[in-house]
Amino acid sequence: MPTLTELGIHAQRFAHPIIADTITTGYCTRLGKSRKLNDKIKFAKDYNIDFRKTRKCSKKDTLETCLAKFPTLNDFFARELKPKFLKIASRRKGDLVSPAECMARRIHTDSEGHFSVKGADYTMEKLLRTKTVPEAATVFIFRLDPEHYHRIHSPFSSQIKSIRSVGGHYLSVNPILLERNPVLQENYRKIITFTNKIIMVAVGATCVGTVDLSVVRGDRVKAGQDLGCFKFGGSCLVLIIPGTVTSTLTKEERFLNVGAYVGTLHL
Repeated sequence: MPTLTELGIHAQRFAHPIIADTITTGYCTRLGKSRKLNDKIKFAKDYNIDFRKTRKCSKKDTLETCLAKFPTLNDFFARELKPKFLKIASRRKGDLVSPAECMARRIHTDSEGHFSVKGADYTMEKLLRTKTVPEAATVFIFRLDPEHYHRIHSPFSSQIKSIRSVGGHYLSVNPILLERNPVLQENYRKIITFTNKIIMVAVGATCVGTVDLSVVRGDRVKAGQDLGCFKFGGSCLVLIIPGTVTSTLTKEERFLNVGAYVGTLHL
């Protein structure tokens, strides 16, 4: 069984996007629904996942007894963590925390809403699929690998103004490919707009056919609150802030735990 990273890279390199989608989604749908304990064990071992952090499992559990508590591999993939592993660095107004366990970077846009991730060029219009886009925004990209915790948390306290889905492909967001092709604006995604004018885009990737949100328009959310999860595969979150942010993040990726301090907003 190939790893999700290998599957995504090879399918995208050697096949047309539509064919790559068919190959990866078919394979991953079957694997995600698997109830076989061996499939769950192989996934946990392949990605060196610390099962002891999961909310369902206790200190007495072995890897096997822990994974047996999850009906399918997809259920384990979208696992919840014990509260002690969900520490929020700051709840102060204006502070921004990481919405996921991820590899994070910061990108700046020009006055026309264009930005680049290494060799891949983006426009806000295409990413958000709208003509009304923020100008001179700060963009944070939070890329989740298969081994990461795949639940989504609010990076600040606010209210949800709107949620909409945009269809697209399920291409890999592995950095080898992310920095060559503008996959974030080509993939399936859900766009969450907050009343503070910040936009969060949840981008599906290899195998991710669903972004399950537990919130709806009008909901008030607090910093660190669980907003939902990505189902089986790789995925990415893009945070678009219409203003400047004081942050130590740069264009080079850096690992962040969910809830880690990202920066301070200047809206």
